[in-house]
Amino acid sequence: MPTNTKKHPPQLDPDNKDHRPRVAVKLSEQLSIPLTENAVAYVKADSPLPWKELTGIIPGLELDRTFNSVSPQRIKELTSKAVELDPSYTPVDLNTWFTITLPKGADPEKVVKFLQGLSIVETAYVESPPVPPPGLVNNSLNDLYDKQGYLDAAPNGIGAKRVWDANVPGSDGAGTNFVDVEQGWDLTHEDLPPVTVLYGASHGFVEHGTCVLGVVAAVDNDLGVVGIAPRTTASVSCEWDTGGALDTHGAIIKAIDSMGFGDVLLLESQVYKPFPGAGSAYVPVECELALFDAVRLATALGIVVVEAAADGGQDLDNYLDSGKRILDRSSADFRDSGAIMVAACFAPGSSVSTPFTWYTGGNQGNRIDCFAWGELVMTTSTDRTTTAPGYVDYTSEFNSTSSASAIIAGAALSVQGMAKASAIGNLLGPLQLRAVLSDPVTGTTSVDPATDKIGVMPDLERIATDVLSLLPDVYMRDHVGDDGDPHRGPVSISPDVIVTTAAVADPQAAYGEGSGTENDFSLGDVVTPGVPNNVFVRMRDRGGADATNVDAIVYWSPPATLVTPDLWNRIGKTTLPLVPMGNILTVSNAIPWPAADVPASGHACFVAIIGNALDPAPLPADFKDMDQFALFISRNNNVTWKNFNVVPLPPPAPMMSPMRMPFWLTGPHDKPHTMRVELVSQLPKGATAHLSIPEPAADLFNLSRHGVKKDTVEGRLLIPINAHGRHILGETLLPKHLKAECDLVVHQPEGGVKKACEVSIRQFFKELEIGRITWRFEPHKKKNEG
Repeated sequence: MPTNTKKHPPQLDPDNKDHRPRVAVKLSEQLSIPLTENAVAYVKADSPLPWKELTGIIPGLELDRTFNSVSPQRIKELTSKAVELDPSYTPVDLNTWFTITLPKGADPEKVVKFLQGLSIVETAYVESPPVPPPGLVNNSLNDLYDKQGYLDAAPNGIGAKRVWDANVPGSDGAGTNFVDVEQGWDLTHEDLPPVTVLYGASHGFVEHGTCVLGVVAAVDNDLGVVGIAPRTTASVSCEWDTGGALDTHGAIIKAIDSMGFGDVLLLESQVYKPFPGAGSAYVPVECELALFDAVRLATALGIVVVEAAADGGQDLDNYLDSGKRILDRSSADFRDSGAIMVAACFAPGSSVSTPFTWYTGGNQGNRIDCFAWGELVMTTSTDRTTTAPGYVDYTSEFNSTSSASAIIAGAALSVQGMAKASAIGNLLGPLQLRAVLSDPVTGTTSVDPATDKIGVMPDLERIATDVLSLLPDVYMRDHVGDDGDPHRGPVSISPDVIVTTAAVADPQAAYGEGSGTENDFSLGDVVTPGVPNNVFVRMRDRGGADATNVDAIVYWSPPATLVTPDLWNRIGKTTLPLVPMGNILTVSNAIPWPAADVPASGHACFVAIIGNALDPAPLPADFKDMDQFALFISRNNNVTWKNFNVVPLPPPAPMMSPMRMPFWLTGPHDKPHTMRVELVSQLPKGATAHLSIPEPAADLFNLSRHGVKKDTVEGRLLIPINAHGRHILGETLLPKHLKAECDLVVHQPEGGVKKACEVSIRQFFKELEIGRITWRFEPHKKKNEG
């Protein structure tokens, strides 16, 4: 894993170098602390806290309520409401949290040690000093909207442009509310909407906050960039109070007090804490217990909290709080705030690493739910050194967990807007939305999820289609039983590609819903050379809207174990005016296959691709490497394959020649890859089967020459295969563009085949079946048998 050179060094806020150390202390909830502003005086009156003794150890201490931006009574009301809304919420009295501010240069650990010896103290710790927000900004002027690659269709981006182009209601964040908590902003920027300030005063790192607001909420106009949720109602709550003191607690509780169910709260902040093996590192804000309690109150109230995983470059599984692994989901000590925690990935176009791997300047870990671009993020910016209002700038270098968290916050607002406009009609709760955004079925996983440990990048298009049912979702089956979901099951035995030599007067009646042929994968005729053929495709729409003007394109390829795009030959295209929602099997008109284009052998396999403007079809040119091709096969339901050959058997005869089924054993189209090839046979007793394979191809699999006969075809070996089960040919590095001409050689048993039987050859890449060719042997029928 490459080392990121953009990590922040530990530092105090440059505008507040005289920051005084502080200690957070939580008193027992059994105490009768008054719900008034007199709480501080009550605590300092030597009962319950021995304040005089403490100030005798370190003079000049100051005491205040930790969450003092909201009244104690209001905090109690919010807590009671949270208990009603969230049965799983264990209430914490935030009014029992206090902050002790020390004189500059005093040792806060002395105060912590004293407090931990008191029975009335539940916990005490040194608060993090002011630190930069996660992420860096390098200002520059570039092309704008076109460089917002994080808006692009998955897998490169979050699919925002796709749902906008489809005019999905609410996808622009209409009807949602958003609050950003951090240290500063330039709210006069030309490309930002009106923003309400809830608490504090912009203090520092104003370019950072300006970047965040641009990613989330930049106005959709003729200027600059477009935010992911340009129609959300935006507010900010500053981590610095109007007196110039750091007050993250106050900023969060003030934001909570202004928010309602389903609103999105973004925490663009981090804290600096001891970390095993690293001395200290930046970690998420909830690592401080008082802030965790505030976040948990927010999620219990139904507020969606998006939290940066911070820029520590560490695995959060290893973080310890008093010896407890509070951020490790596999640990009994794990504590879940309900927030959506966000990590960063290297972006497409990165010069540092492969895209969609862990951005090593940020943290990783199994606590993390989502990831997004951690570099090359185009957005609004400003110059924090300028004093002129309305200083306008843009950057394409917003990065790390800050840019990623802003992207995920924007995605959350888009989903909430779509949910509100959908049949659901309501905003989603925090855990619902976290589950949706982190679902790999409707998102993009990293290159190596087990190693990267950064969660999922959501795909708004798939969420709109699969979760909210706002878009059509047309699909064809890879096998009988395929319901359109991503799968790792068999391919190339689709029942939805049908070839005939004769015209079909009413394809819908013959092959559509209610025809009785819905699950017949052997429909149609054997491909006949020298005459025109017709190809029909069938599809369903499992989405929430009718699919109109659906294009269907069909290709043929020579029979091959792996049908890569370089083997495809276009047959033709047809358009279905309507594929109705409701999973109704709908059949296309015939796609003519002229006689001159039909292969002379009559052997072919088929690839069919469908799509329309709202559910677009992928293009063969997009499959640049095997990883993309494998994802295309397993996840894309707009494509199907039929590599299925029906072989009518001749009548058995004493001296009948063996039947030969030619095919290509093929390799990858981009570069050599390790792949596994195996055969599955269901031939009857007495039948035998062999693989006729060129010697160089046999050597690739290190096939033994012992007892192997030479085939009558020059240069071939005749390898016996198991006729009644699974036979692994081997796993080996296959060369690029390998095309080994092979034959499956089958001998009927004496007396012939009494019922249909099959042989399949399957090819695997990274344990995913990516190719299959199947022969179905039909028993000989006498004339009077029809």
